[in-house]
Amino acid sequence: MIPSEIRSMLKFFIVWIIVSTQAQVTQSAPAVAMNVEKNSKVWVSMAVCLDRNTHTRGKAKHPYNEATLLNAQRWHEQVGAKVIVFIITNNPNAHNISPVRQLRAKQIAVEIRPALNSFDCPTTSQIIRMWAHAIPYIKNEDIIVMIDVDAFPISKEVLSPIVRFPSKKAWVWQHIYSEQSGATFPMSIIALRSKDWALVLDKCDIFRDAKCFKSLLKRSLPEGYNKITIWGADQNIITRQLLFHNICSVNNRKVWDKVGLSYKPFDDSETCFHGGEGHRHSGMEPSNRQWLHMSVSNTIEDVKRVLEVLDRKRDSSASPRPLKRNFPASPRAHKIKLPFTTEEI
Repeated sequence: MIPSEIRSMLKFFIVWIIVSTQAQVTQSAPAVAMNVEKNSKVWVSMAVCLDRNTHTRGKAKHPYNEATLLNAQRWHEQVGAKVIVFIITNNPNAHNISPVRQLRAKQIAVEIRPALNSFDCPTTSQIIRMWAHAIPYIKNEDIIVMIDVDAFPISKEVLSPIVRFPSKKAWVWQHIYSEQSGATFPMSIIALRSKDWALVLDKCDIFRDAKCFKSLLKRSLPEGYNKITIWGADQNIITRQLLFHNICSVNNRKVWDKVGLSYKPFDDSETCFHGGEGHRHSGMEPSNRQWLHMSVSNTIEDVKRVLEVLDRKRDSSASPRPLKRNFPASPRAHKIKLPFTTEEI
């Protein structure tokens, strides 16, 4: 027979272990990984040109390569999404270079591709990420999220619109920006299911059918394209196709004009998530936004410092109270169903 004092202590510690374990699971498990639809995954798709930077908009020295390594890891480890990175390079030994090895060591999917015919390496990196749906290990029901390599998650809840509005066909985080400014939909952040990316892009196989892609590009850039207008062509393509296929609408006529479509806004309340001001990114100053975007004036060290401050703030706000204040007064007080009866101890 176990003495009553020991039985009391055993009950106390068993209850405490159960409560503590439940709290740790709730706090540490990635929100997205826990809540996506059954048999589907969330993929973040990004791409980088390793050979050189674009010289457009002062980005010749922008730290894209370093940003990619840091960013892919954050989306995977902190948000809970799977990540695919397209590496665009003409290097025949790219499989063995350090950035590729580092990404794969972090369980990041890496696809190494040369530049598309008639397009340079930076332009290819912008465009090719939209074709993640063509990669065989990404399934039809998987959700693919477009991200710039220098758009970093701050909160685990950054992809919560996918969880909160699962019946939508498309989620456009910065829809309000296009509504107000007349700009095309920013690529960060846009999400669709893999099968819907294929549909929206007219089932065009960019890896095998260059003519199909050029036709799509021509329709999306009604004024033609050159080295200047080709930058941002990815936004024109996805904006036009979401409008054309009646998935996402916008009430600013300038958006329709930019992609060569007649102004015909429609009710997209069933098909499209419209992100508001709170879904937009922050700059490099600490804020309550859920993700941040680098500018050309930032270094990767700037990003690391800001993320460190924001991570500390998040972790401190989520930290449990001291252990002695977490001890329950009794099992009944917390309504926990124990896997035993008190008589069994």
